[in-house]
Amino acid sequence: MASTAQTTKTIQKYTVTHDLTGAPTLTSLVAGESESKGAGGGWSEVLSGLKTLLETGSQLPFQSGPEKG
Repeated sequence: MASTAQTTKTIQKYTVTHDLTGAPTLTSLVAGESESKGAGGGWSEVLSGLKTLLETGSQLPFQSGPEKG
């Protein structure tokens, strides 16, 4: 996985590239195809959580991570 960030005065652009070539099992997991079995939320969950964190400064209640001190 690779990422880059670009900032201007008012815009933050964050690009994530996740190359899953040759990894079909991981590809289906990241795509969220196993959610009904309780396995991961895929990139939609990750990006939703990142968007919420950036907009509000708080993580979504169902996501774990370091607590703010």
